[in-house]
Amino acid sequence: MILSGKVTTFVLHMKKHKHLTKEQRYTICACLRKKMSVSDIAKFIDVSKSTVSMEIKRNLNMYRHYVWIDAQQFSDMRKLDSTP
Repeated sequence: MILSGKVTTFVLHMKKHKHLTKEQRYTICACLRKKMSVSDIAKFIDVSKSTVSMEIKRNLNMYRHYVWIDAQQFSDMRKLDSTP
């Protein structure tokens, strides 16, 4: 943003994008079982709503449920597939 000829930047409170930890995945799973909203889960684990939403959609198991250990295994497999 430019104000009076000077460039200013905004500091966001959320951390820069990084991979979710297994603890965060466990927390997402526990919060979903308690019927918490994606917004509330995101605030609770300090990530964006889109990160939580994408995590849930990407890591549903074959029964269309989010299970943290499955999500962690899916993530680990994707990491292995992406290494040259």
